[in-house]
Amino acid sequence: MTGDEYQPVAVSRRICAPARDIFRVLADPGRHREFDGSGMLRGVASSTTISGVGDVFVMKMYFDELGDYQMINHVVEYQPDRRIGWEPEAGRGHPNAEPGAERPARWGQRWSFELTPDGPDATIVTEIFDCSQVPEDQRPDVGHGAIWAGAMARTLERLDALCTRQGKPAQSSVGKGAEVPKRSGAPAEDPFGGRQPTSHERLTGLPWDASYRDGPAPWDSGRPQPAVVRVAAQGGFAGTVLDAGCGTGENALHLASLGLPVLGVDVAETALAIARAKAAEREIEAEFAVADALALGRLGRRFDTVLDCGLFHTFDGGERPGYVVSLASVTGHGGTLYVLCFSDQGPGTGPHPVSQEELRSAFGPGAGWHVAAIKPDRVQTRFHDDEGAPAWLATIKRT
Repeated sequence: MTGDEYQPVAVSRRICAPARDIFRVLADPGRHREFDGSGMLRGVASSTTISGVGDVFVMKMYFDELGDYQMINHVVEYQPDRRIGWEPEAGRGHPNAEPGAERPARWGQRWSFELTPDGPDATIVTEIFDCSQVPEDQRPDVGHGAIWAGAMARTLERLDALCTRQGKPAQSSVGKGAEVPKRSGAPAEDPFGGRQPTSHERLTGLPWDASYRDGPAPWDSGRPQPAVVRVAAQGGFAGTVLDAGCGTGENALHLASLGLPVLGVDVAETALAIARAKAAEREIEAEFAVADALALGRLGRRFDTVLDCGLFHTFDGGERPGYVVSLASVTGHGGTLYVLCFSDQGPGTGPHPVSQEELRSAFGPGAGWHVAAIKPDRVQTRFHDDEGAPAWLATIKRT
């Protein structure tokens, strides 16, 4: 990966606090351990509140392979209430700080936080790790930055808890046949039900469930996707079927109406309550359950055919490998996976469009898959016209 191709790793989260309050915490190195998601910070060695480019602060660190050491951080970006960033330099106890070390003490990594106001009392906070100035042969040591994505997400979660001034909507809990709850506005201790929020949820600050509480979600067209109906009519769905990210169940219910045993799973309990109500009203036998798409193995079941309609494209590059592994854990060998996702080709593309190359890369032989075909198609949404949005329909075989 050349310098021209490299893209910094960025993780975002919407925090219900003004930018100035968040910036104040970021500019105080004495508070960095409170929101550190890496588990490596042990405290501050020497510091004052950051006031501009050129400032230096020293942090006490710990890493299993190195033990205790210090990191000298040089502030290289400072825009009050908008952006702050620093470049670390190996300090006392770090092998790169020793005389004659093979690598320089300051090797070009940069950590930044960008704050974008989202109304008067909320901020989109983006943490950025940039190793574009690191020698190219050394970037693989940190996975070109990808190894930090999880820690960055945890950092923003902890920063959120530290800075939030108002609660988040409560996550509903409903069972089969229950009335779909309305948004109460009451705060919840954990709106994500104990699971790691996805990149989309970190960006919005809300669980997927919130999209269904005040009416149909933008992607919920109220009918099965034409592409799914067509593939089913051609005999493409066989045996046991899993609909991953089923939403309010239109695709799953259509397949179940054909006599197929179908399980629809989602993290949005409100959506599942709607799906169960539809099944009862239409007298269709279908099963719906709460499940994390990134941990489908917990279902303890295998399926002959799996459908992903509009889920793959919501995951960022750091989440997709885990999602592909999760799908493999529930797809029988020789089974078929259909992925219907927003395409990057043509006008009117949907959010998070995906290229053919991204699909082929994610579902490669090394991950236990063979991409049999990727064909242009359409996805129906509530925010596109009757023709829908450009899409890819991928047929992928489990090897």
